[in-house]
Amino acid sequence: MVGRNAAAPRGDGVAVAVGLIAGSGRLPVLLAEGVKSTGRGLVLLSLAGASGELAALADHRYEIGYGDLERILTVLREHRVRELVFAGGVPRIPPTDRADAAFREFLASGSALPGQSLFRRGIELLAGQGILVRGPLDVRPDLATPRGVLTTRGLSAEQQEDIHRGIGIARALAAAEIGQTIAVAHGVVVAVEAAEGTDATIRRAGAHAQGCVIVKVARPDQDMRFDLPAAGPETIAAMRDAGAAVLALEAARTLLLDRGAAVAAADAAGIAIAGVDL
Repeated sequence: MVGRNAAAPRGDGVAVAVGLIAGSGRLPVLLAEGVKSTGRGLVLLSLAGASGELAALADHRYEIGYGDLERILTVLREHRVRELVFAGGVPRIPPTDRADAAFREFLASGSALPGQSLFRRGIELLAGQGILVRGPLDVRPDLATPRGVLTTRGLSAEQQEDIHRGIGIARALAAAEIGQTIAVAHGVVVAVEAAEGTDATIRRAGAHAQGCVIVKVARPDQDMRFDLPAAGPETIAAMRDAGAAVLALEAARTLLLDRGAAVAAADAAGIAIAGVDL
């Protein structure tokens, strides 16, 4: 444990707390703020790369490794956590060489394939401990990408065609758990997301073509509690640097973080943002 303060009490004197397992990026901070705005305590379990901003929001803070399953369960039991949220970036191939015996047993008990199947097995394990896993939109519904064009700049007919083409390909790739982002220019696919992440994919696309349309979608069977596609001001900065023209996000099933700042940055760069209803 790194730091500890008093958790918010419930009417019967029992501490009420929400657990947050936090990876890198802005999303864990926004969710922590959402939890604290409701008056509940926050038990933070930080993975490598988690934002330093989280420390000031947490009532209890722990640093954990990717395979520290027994420690995670012990912390959640100690603080009577009954709701847990996962958020933030983690490596596509997490370093689990130091995983504890409980995590190795968990991996051996079923398919070791990464992604949704592994996460759903984790949810079942937590449910057996009386812990309900919530999704980011349960905590912050305002983060969902709204439908329609959000920026001053609209979409040309060609860009709408590129979005349509990109959606079909992106959904197929997402279903195969390859990636959730694709770049299209003038009907040609110029980059597909893999393990490197969205921003690196956008920059790679910019090396091949200017004016790309960036399409980001959820998996067809997306579990809304885990790994929701997200974009924000950093995405717009990557698009500006790469000379990309349009960001198309699946409406309601992707996250647009710090929406006001993202839209303002897009307007300043002449980039269009659109929430697309599939």
